[in-house]
Parts: sequence; structure tokens; C-alpha cells
Amino acid sequence: MRNFIKAWPVAAAFGAGAMPAVADGWTGGFERGTYYHTLTVKDMQLFVVCDMEETRGPNAGYMSFEIGGNVQMSGQARFSSDAGGQVAAVEYGSIFKRTDPALFHRITDMLASAGPITITFAGKSWAFRNPKPVNIHCR
Repeated sequence: MRNFIKAWPVAAAFGAGAMPAVADGWTGGFERGTYYHTLTVKDMQLFVVCDMEETRGPNAGYMSFEIGGNVQMSGQARFSSDAGGQVAAVEYGSIFKRTDPALFHRITDMLASAGPITITFAGKSWAFRNPKPVNIHCR
């Protein structure tokens, strides 16, 4: 699935000065019962794959990072917004819904919300702003 997602063109979302990038670069689609979405902020891409209808089994959704071309990082990722923060374990570049479905939903709800959001992972941070809620089909 990752190669299929990476083949889709992704619009970069870059901000000016100290302002966070605007997440108007969310791209996405639907393939074989699964929604997929990509967010690009500078050198970071976050792929969000949601299987709401469980066509690939229960809790088959995942998020994957690509940072500067590297997809094999592990560690802790922090997602922060005005509403608070969530921390998730990243294994080989991915966060899996099956590991903690409730946490996965809290993160995807945060990513879909309007307002400023910061993602911190692998010693770097990326800030962006959703000017309005984004439908990433994970609810």
C-alpha cells in the first residue's frame, strides 16, 4: 500500500516566516475500500491510512512517516494542538491502529481538527495549521 500511496502527487504546504505551514496540502484518495491521506510539511510526509469499513480486517489503519527519505525510524512521536497532546510509539516508521485503537483515533481526530498542530519525532518538529477541519475518514 505504501508504494501506491507514494505514487500520488503530494502538494507541499509551506508557511512564511515563523508562522506554521498551512495544511492545505492534504491529499488523499480511496482505493479498494481504504481511504488514504498524505500531509507534507517541509521534509516530513505523514501517510494516514484508514480502513473504516474494515475491508482489511479490524484495526487495519496505520500512519507512516517519511522524513528526508528515511522510512525506517523508531521512537516516540508527539502530536500537539491547542486541545493537548498525544504520544505514540513509532515502529519502523509506522504507528499501527491495532496497537492502541483509542490512541489512533485521538491522533487522527487531532490531525483532522482546525487550528495549529505540531508533530515532533526523531529530534525534529513540524508545525502546521489546518484552516478548517480536514476529513481524513478515520472517525
